[in-house]
This record gives sequence, C-alpha cells and structure tokens, in this order.
Amino acid sequence: MKICHYNDNQAGAVIGERVHPIGAALVAAGHLKPGYSMLEVIDALANRPGAMQCARDALRSSASVPLGSVRLLAPILNPPSLWAAAANYKAHQAEMLAKSGGADRSQLGKDDLMAEFFLKPTSSIIGPGDTIVIPRISNHVDFEAELCAVIGKRARRVSEEHAGTSASAIPGGATARTRATSARASTPLPRSGRGSSRRTSCPSRRARASTSS
Repeated sequence: MKICHYNDNQAGAVIGERVHPIGAALVAAGHLKPGYSMLEVIDALANRPGAMQCARDALRSSASVPLGSVRLLAPILNPPSLWAAAANYKAHQAEMLAKSGGADRSQLGKDDLMAEFFLKPTSSIIGPGDTIVIPRISNHVDFEAELCAVIGKRARRVSEEHAGTSASAIPGGATARTRATSARASTPLPRSGRGSSRRTSCPSRRARASTSS
C-alpha cells in the first residue's frame, strides 16, 4: 500500500493515479484522534493489524480523487530525528578522498561507516514540487536521489536480517547539497553535512510504499 500526506494534513492511499482518503476512516474506527499527524498514521498502520485492515476497507468504500488534483505534502513533517549517510556512493567517496585526502572509505567496516551518519533538521523537509531555497552563499548545488526508510517501530541494535521488520515504509527522497566558498579564500568550506542540512534542502517524492500491504 502506498500512503500519502496531502491537502490539509490528510492521510490517503495512492492506487494508480487516484488518492483514496483513509484518515477519516481510521479516526471513526478509533485508531487515530482528530488532528492526527502522519507519525501517528505510520505508528497505527505499522503496529496495529486492525488499523491496516481498516485502511484496506477504506479503499473499497471511500470516494477517490485524481492524484493530480491534490497538493501532496512531505510524507512526515516532524520526525523525531532525520539521519543521513555521508558519502554512501562510490563517486562521492572518490571525490571526498581526492579533495580532503581523508581515509579510503572502501576499507572501512560497517561500524566505522556508522560514524559518518549526520543529523538533518526538520526545517530541511519540503513536499513534492515545493521550492528549494538556494542560500546566497552557495556557488555549487548538487541534486542527489536518496533511498529513505521510515522506522515505524521502536527498535535498537536491530540485525540486518531483521531490519525490514522495523522499517514501515520506503519513501523516495532527494537532497539538494549546497557548497560554499569562503569569502577570504578560494577553497571550499568544510561541509560536514551542513550543505545537505539547510532549510528546504530535503525534498520528498510524491508517495511512499508501505513494507506491509
């Protein structure tokens, strides 16, 4: 099931090119309270089988609207934390190695790579098609596709083979990574995740795919 966040903070399910409202049905059945957040929707669908069945039933009973007629919002506006992996693809690793002279990341183990995760502020999150504000200080902008996972269940030290049981959804995302040059020198300023963490630098795609249907 693909769920989306649209219009006035409503929850819906996307089937083909149509959006089926599911939030009102979940509220009526007692799975959500009025004024719910998408975090609460994810928690209900991930942890309560009755809520998932209620959402499936709503697909058959609710009136759908064309996908193109709604304003899609970011899947989650206020996650408790937003973690990002640094240099998680080979071209970026090679670039950082050439420019900084740092360690060859191809030789690092998984525990060492975990140290290269960084936090992004929630102010970086925007919805599909929203405007990315480029800071005046920036002289180079990279647009990067991202694979994202929404952790819908409380978990700690989860093994790789059981990781899928904690991720409740896999949404599409992107990063607009900005680079700045110091006014006093021609060399780039150290990024340390800052270029990927500016306001509006984390646009999202239009829907998410739930890992359990």
